[in-house]
Amino acid sequence: MKEINPKNYRELWGPIVHIGPDEELFFGGGGYHRFAIALILNLKLPVMIGCVHKSSIPLLKDLRKIANK
Repeated sequence: MKEINPKNYRELWGPIVHIGPDEELFFGGGGYHRFAIALILNLKLPVMIGCVHKSSIPLLKDLRKIANK
């Protein structure tokens, strides 16, 4: 999505990642195969952020910085 619109930070239909307490990441419902392949090949994988625990909201700003690199 970022390639279509540079201001976009969401990856529609990508794997969903939820952020729990203490900034713990959880995969939500799909994309395990894509994640495994990206991990094996050492590739970046665009994801869509799902639910965020209120204690982890400050992390969002840093995650968006990582996504823009």
